[in-house]
Amino acid sequence: MINSSQAFLNLNLTSRCQCRAACWTAPWCVAVAAVEVNGKVECHLSKEGPLVQDLEDNADATYYYWRRAVPSLFHAVKKGDGLLYVILKEPVTFFEARKMCQRLPGHRLAITKFEKQYTLVLNMAQHFDEELWVDLHGMGKDLPRIWGDSTPFDDTETATVANTKDGFKEEKGYRLRGDDLHDTDITKPYKPICQACPTGVPISDTPWA
Repeated sequence: MINSSQAFLNLNLTSRCQCRAACWTAPWCVAVAAVEVNGKVECHLSKEGPLVQDLEDNADATYYYWRRAVPSLFHAVKKGDGLLYVILKEPVTFFEARKMCQRLPGHRLAITKFEKQYTLVLNMAQHFDEELWVDLHGMGKDLPRIWGDSTPFDDTETATVANTKDGFKEEKGYRLRGDDLHDTDITKPYKPICQACPTGVPISDTPWA
């Protein structure tokens, strides 16, 4: 949730819907936290989105933010796997890419273990003519490559279809470039592609896990 001291306006209303409406009608509001307290709803309106603001955990709070709060090239659910993808505008290092995606509630740096997911994300990179970080990491040449959820790359469908370019001898991340999945220095800046499951129920043949 948004701390009340970080909000530009704090309101006491009766429902979460009223909180959303209050943010929608306020010219500078891009995010709002609705917190249930003793049968009422405290609304904390913010001029900053989740990439900038430090959010606090609170089981009684609901956090809303508008798309304009997150500078992005692409922000939509893909029909192919039912997941939400966001391509952030700012190029960052590999580990910064992980952190930036995690700052968006429910998101992670994209993990594409399944052929359908990999093809979708590769097509997005080609469409925007961008080199994009995905959450695949290695410690050096000829050492195992590991997805961000600890799954070995070689144990996934993507390993059978991706054209991988490996040659970097130090710790490395992977980016999509053209038709390929390239290893690269983790300190190089590229744009992250973030991934989320908006419904909690992905398409059955392409699991979120």
